[in-house]
Amino acid sequence: MKILIVVLSDKVGGAEKILRYCANYYQSNGYQCDIVIFGNRTSDFWKNFNTNYLGSLNPFAIFRLINFLRNKKYFLASSSLILANSLLGLLRILGFLKCKNLIIRESTQAFRRFNLIKLIPIYFLYFSYLMSDKIIFQTEEMMLDVIRYCPFLKRKNYVVKHNPLDTSVVDKLVNKNNFINYQYIFAAGRFVDVKGFDLLIKAYNISNTKLTHKLIISGDGPEMKKLIAQVNKLKLSESVIFTGFQNNIYPLIKNTDLCIISSRIEGFPNILNEMIYLNDKVLSSHCTAAVSNIDFILKSDIYNIESFSKAIDNGVVFNLNSTEKKSKVNYLSRLGINDYFETWI
Repeated sequence: MKILIVVLSDKVGGAEKILRYCANYYQSNGYQCDIVIFGNRTSDFWKNFNTNYLGSLNPFAIFRLINFLRNKKYFLASSSLILANSLLGLLRILGFLKCKNLIIRESTQAFRRFNLIKLIPIYFLYFSYLMSDKIIFQTEEMMLDVIRYCPFLKRKNYVVKHNPLDTSVVDKLVNKNNFINYQYIFAAGRFVDVKGFDLLIKAYNISNTKLTHKLIISGDGPEMKKLIAQVNKLKLSESVIFTGFQNNIYPLIKNTDLCIISSRIEGFPNILNEMIYLNDKVLSSHCTAAVSNIDFILKSDIYNIESFSKAIDNGVVFNLNSTEKKSKVNYLSRLGINDYFETWI
């Protein structure tokens, strides 16, 4: 049997990691996996699968997708970004996508993240969700938001499934050489406004941690120049290190004195589970209500820069107590890949 996964680029983000977990799971169980990718090849993220690059998302690329789907039948088709989810639903309506199960995963809190002008076209994309067999939400909060604004989806089959973590992949990569020989705190993600790196830099600048630790931020994106300008203006060019996009950030996570999530809003930050697995010292913003339920990590109001800076200072000397360690073990035990995908359909 065959499965189809559609992604909008081969850049590595949280949604793409979950879909690769999905592909790994089904391929290991004897399924043939077709991975359709909009854009050009820029990484080896999908190298172990049958990949098909369609070029930039436009009518010509969609035509190539339709041509690729001709005479194919799938046991499962999946995607995890609003535009890709909507596209699969539309192709199913038109009869181009033939699959027994269309499972789509919501990847962001669109109705909190985007302004009204952006939400108008996004809202109409949700009508194609009606063609899915199941909608997977990362958090209860995300599910309630979508159902509230899209009541026409109330009768659909939907479920809340917290993000899994493939520890076998992490374990293979975490012990690669880490050439950093100084103390540092660490954050990573796409350089977009929602990730809050500008707030992190402001808080770091007035923290005592600045005197003892560098701040390393891994990633790339459209806000790169703006963040570099901010760092230069604050005269932090020797203290804030931008590594660019890194294929393997696990050694950086493991060896840092503090992992930081500074996002303004998230569905649920995938990297948070990776940080929790590899490091006891984790500080997160209140980017989603689900973070509040994790009782063994530090949290901070990122909009109160003074409070955020103090949280950073506290974080580098923070240690889990025995109760928190047990809570962490219990939390990680619920993130298993097999348990997650056994009920994917």
